[in-house]
Amino acid sequence: MDTDSLAVLLLTNRLVEVDAKPLTAGELWKLRSRLPQIGLVLEYSAESLISEHGLEVTEVERFKKLCDAATAFTFEKERLEESGIRLLSFLDEGFPTQLIDVLGTKASAFLLVAGNITLLERTGRGIVGSRNANEEVIEVAESAARAAVRQGEVVVSGLARGIDRLAMSAALNADGEVIGVPTEGLRRLADGNEIRNLVHEGRICLISPYAPDIGFSVGLAMGRNKFVYALSQSTLVVASDLKKGGTWAGAEEAIKGKFGQVDVWTGDGATKGNQGLVSIGARPVPSPEMFWAPNVITAETKIEEQPEQLNLF
Repeated sequence: MDTDSLAVLLLTNRLVEVDAKPLTAGELWKLRSRLPQIGLVLEYSAESLISEHGLEVTEVERFKKLCDAATAFTFEKERLEESGIRLLSFLDEGFPTQLIDVLGTKASAFLLVAGNITLLERTGRGIVGSRNANEEVIEVAESAARAAVRQGEVVVSGLARGIDRLAMSAALNADGEVIGVPTEGLRRLADGNEIRNLVHEGRICLISPYAPDIGFSVGLAMGRNKFVYALSQSTLVVASDLKKGGTWAGAEEAIKGKFGQVDVWTGDGATKGNQGLVSIGARPVPSPEMFWAPNVITAETKIEEQPEQLNLF
């Protein structure tokens, strides 16, 4: 690991306790704009960082406290790797650069990754929805997942109960592969036999911008939503409550932040929340074929000339 990458991980450290608050993503990106060679916080003295690079005394003291935990941090990082969890800075090979391209300074500067990391290089299709969904939209979610597998794409979702897990299960049952962005720490998830087996089989990749042992919270659930959208070429919102709940919040953020194409189901079983998302900029999808239309049908091509694409579901 080079010095810049190590500095990023130490400054955003979520592995060991330190008497200094780790930098948020926003703080890290702001620091890098002022100090492009961020590894200098490790190599230079506090006096040099202040006098030569214009950093404030209080922030340099904070940076040095975080960096002084390098030995304990390295041991804990190795323990994670032994359990099958990798820690990557945005400077490391394997980090999905698409996150930075799409999210900019809202992207995490580090990720914990478990499973088949090469899946992050593939085209992803997001499928999300509320926990309480009717049978009609459940079938839409499962059909969309199976269609993604047939197209050789990876299903991306959040591992939440309801639509997220149903879509991912449908993809796996169709011999597909999935990327999951959970709300709790990866070490907690990795303890489950089902997840552990899928990781060993290379059929799933789990990514997290959170500490490995952290538990669920609403705030974390809201924070991870943008990663699902950013990793997906397009994301289908199958069911959403109107102006409330995590599905609505994530879709609204993605639409306003332009975190990729947001599609929303408006066919049979669609909720009022779905129509509400259309009103703020989501693309309505009243039939299964339209979800995949941008990939296979151009404006100059009539649908009837592409009959094979009408049976994707």
